Amino acid sequence: MSETFTITSPLFMSDINAIDFSMVKLKMQDKEEGPGWTKVQCEYAEAEYKKFLTLKRTYPDKEIVPNRLVDLFWHQHILDTQKYAEDCQVEIPRPMTTSFHKCSKSIP
Repeated sequence: MSETFTITSPLFMSDINAIDFSMVKLKMQDKEEGPGWTKVQCEYAEAEYKKFLTLKRTYPDKEIVPNRLVDLFWHQHILDTQKYAEDCQVEIPRPMTTSFHKCSKSIP
């Protein structure tokens, strides 16, 4: 049975938890388009990314730097620009930018 990583903390917001990252995980498992991660690695990275999104929403004025795992997952999310923009509008208060990007709205 595969392990599912879910967040039960009250700080973990249900709308962030509901974001569908299935395409991100699929690409992360692809050895040509991504790093060739296992399903378990992808599930773990997704859970960590959702924690990161929650922190960014909870502390919007703080500089929160993701670890390498989260950063890789985040960058794959960004590559699907339409989905990323939709997720930023619906799920997160503003589009986040990586440490070298800044946007008017901010999702991590």
